Amino acid sequence: MVVVPGTWHEVEASPVGPFEFFQSFFNGMVNAGEIVFIIPIFIPIFAAIFIGLGYDAVVGLAGVKLEKWWKFIFPVFFALVGVRAVLMVIAVAMGFGA
Repeated sequence: MVVVPGTWHEVEASPVGPFEFFQSFFNGMVNAGEIVFIIPIFIPIFAAIFIGLGYDAVVGLAGVKLEKWWKFIFPVFFALVGVRAVLMVIAVAMGFGA
């Protein structure tokens, strides 16, 4: 980040009253409506996959089927998932997404 000299300036204060304060929560929910309604849908889906629908069984079955390779494949897979997540955060921070 580069600070440009002479770009700082004062702005007028715009205090809000109690009604506007509570109305800002409603306006924030309306503006963030896409994600606010998506999150309650996807959290139970992922919970069902990882807790209730046998995530441990799938990992155990893969370990049995892959025998000696599972100790290598799972760490590599999760490392790639982590790298992908970091790259997506960087891309969004640079303005290439969302």
